[in-house]
Amino acid sequence: MRFTTTVVALAACALVIPPATASADGLRVRVCADELVSNTSPNQGRDGVLAKGQSFRARKVTRNAKYAYGLAYGHINRLGWVRVDGLCNPKLVSKLVVINRNVFIGRQRLSFYARANRSTKIGALRSGESFTARKLNASGTYAYGFAYGHLNRLGWVSTDEL
Repeated sequence: MRFTTTVVALAACALVIPPATASADGLRVRVCADELVSNTSPNQGRDGVLAKGQSFRARKVTRNAKYAYGLAYGHINRLGWVRVDGLCNPKLVSKLVVINRNVFIGRQRLSFYARANRSTKIGALRSGESFTARKLNASGTYAYGFAYGHLNRLGWVSTDEL
């Protein structure tokens, strides 16, 4: 009897999805809307409906950060496009707009860090240089990627400064 109770408890723990988890292949978030339509392209080609509480791994967003592309979990279990405002923490998801895009630095300086925190500053990107983000940290406050210009190396920048 104790074995089955332990197995059931472990299975229940495995089903718990944190509110937002970041990885190299996207950002997994819960659906907050009662129903969220999944489309084959942004706002076109209805492909299914996600229910509140199901999850979505956003891989990228449109330039206006209105639609996210990724994997819909639940009864759909396939790739598609959803409205960002139907996801929990849409502000965090909208930060994916910088992933795999070359962002030119328009400000005087952009601090560059060895880790995703302000205490490990290793330099600064200058106006006219660029940065290509590859991923975000779990909270979406820092982007990891390659700095082009005089630094020419991998590191972190604050997403608030991009």
